Amino acid sequence: KTFIEAVLPGTDPKLVQAALYAQGLRYHSARDRSAGVTPLSQPERILRELAQEQRHLAYLEVLQAKLQADAAGARAELRSNKRLAVLAQFHATHRGFPRLFDHAVVADLNQNRP
Repeated sequence: KTFIEAVLPGTDPKLVQAALYAQGLRYHSARDRSAGVTPLSQPERILRELAQEQRHLAYLEVLQAKLQADAAGARAELRSNKRLAVLAQFHATHRGFPRLFDHAVVADLNQNRP
């Protein structure tokens, strides 16, 4: 606390510590920090930007899940429509239930065959 007050006078040490922690979680490699990071003298801005970034990423995840679900639903509906079309074509030529023959009917058919 005294170090933060000495190095960054006029800032809230708790906010600076929270901002430093959050930046460490987000920018944990040199490659992540290559574009630069917001200075610790602006802890409110750091926390606001990181929160905004997290909300945006959460929104993108929800949107991606919704689009995938919609696409899966469309594919299932397409498969169902194709199946119904095949069944409609089949039922147009094969109406009703098939006739099952028992031994008596077969014997009768064989006896009366020309």
